[in-house]
Amino acid sequence: MKSCGVTKRNGTKEEEVMKQNGNALLWILLVLFPPIGIIYMWGKKKDFPQKKKIILSVVFAIWTIILIAFSSGGTTESTTTNSNSKNEAVTDAKKESKDSTPVKKVEAVEVAGDLLTTPAFTAEANTSDMVDQIALTAKKYADTLTDEQVAAILADVKNANHQFYTDNATMEKYMWYGYLLDYKYDDSEAKSSLGTDLFQAIKYVYRNTEKVEDSATVENLNQIDKDFLKIEEESMTTAQKNALVTAGKYLNYTAFSYTGLIEQLEYEGYSTEDATFAVDRCGADWNEQAAKCAKKYLDYSSFSRDGLIEQLEYEGFTAEQAEYGVSSAGY
Repeated sequence: MKSCGVTKRNGTKEEEVMKQNGNALLWILLVLFPPIGIIYMWGKKKDFPQKKKIILSVVFAIWTIILIAFSSGGTTESTTTNSNSKNEAVTDAKKESKDSTPVKKVEAVEVAGDLLTTPAFTAEANTSDMVDQIALTAKKYADTLTDEQVAAILADVKNANHQFYTDNATMEKYMWYGYLLDYKYDDSEAKSSLGTDLFQAIKYVYRNTEKVEDSATVENLNQIDKDFLKIEEESMTTAQKNALVTAGKYLNYTAFSYTGLIEQLEYEGYSTEDATFAVDRCGADWNEQAAKCAKKYLDYSSFSRDGLIEQLEYEGFTAEQAEYGVSSAGY
């Protein structure tokens, strides 16, 4: 009987061990392989209450989703990291290759003579190296440029009337002038702006990346004309500025001939020189002024054609301007 009792107790202990082992296996499967663990639980664990099975199924179903999401995120991150590493490696390789390429250094040339004479540049023509060499040389010598030389450069550029593209030598000359002006003066000054617009208008055509008729080049050429007006404005005396303003006011009020407006400004007290300076720069179209004057005369009086022409000539208009004015008025 004792022996049977011992045997029975041993059998119960083995069943308990098997039960514990089965529970351990279940938890391992649920944690590491949730779908398999859930199937195992419903198929093998008959002793589990159904409510407990449902709760565990829901919990580890969620756990399955978390594992899948984590696994996908890790893969993406790994892929991104590997991709970034690869891109960095390619970039480093390119940079190393670029850094290892010998760079030809462009240097300024020595200028022994007059700065108005184009130096003997050594870089290859029609290249960026040549443009850079012109700029570097101009930067080196711009401070030695005299006022007389500046005046000569301004006169030369203005008289060229945009004809900067005849040949390489001509383009190099005016780029040289442009860089000299740009480095000689502060950026806020009109002469510096003129220099910038001058070499900008030329260098791209010189390097064959733009044409003279391209919009960017045309815009730079137009800007050069505006720069000259600013330069002149900066150099005007107070009397000249005031005379120019007064001339504009008179033209807004009524029509004048060239000589008639000078006489009116002299009557206002301006010197002949200042009055002439203002009238030369007031921007009036004297033919149109003659036409306006002819129409005003006809508005308040009757004239024959010849009589109106004589009256306009009396007002200071030339014979050609008077003829134009009378024709425009309907005669």
